Amino acid sequence: MKRRDILILAAVVLLAAAAFLASRALNMGAEEDRVLIYLHNELYGSYPLEERTVRIEQENGSLNVLRITGEGVYMESANCKNQDCVHMGMRTADTVAHNESWITCMPHGVSVQLVLAAP
Repeated sequence: MKRRDILILAAVVLLAAAAFLASRALNMGAEEDRVLIYLHNELYGSYPLEERTVRIEQENGSLNVLRITGEGVYMESANCKNQDCVHMGMRTADTVAHNESWITCMPHGVSVQLVLAAP
């Protein structure tokens, strides 16, 4: 191998390691499965997968009701017109495995992500 080939290989290995570390950091080092709720792209709340209902009421009258269970999370109701967020269904470990970890209510600016614990 030429010196140039070795440098390219080293760069690829370093990039792969950086990508792996970045993906772990984005998972926030979760020690348990969590539901992250964002309101207008800012973290609104972080909850463990335990039975609870979270109501997101905004000053403009927008309302989203999330249901968190031991299995996952779903949008129980919303007063938006299109109801797309309600029809997205429950997010569970199975849906996350298929790259479906988000529930989004575009009209209200609410995004919900199910983040699984690091294995």
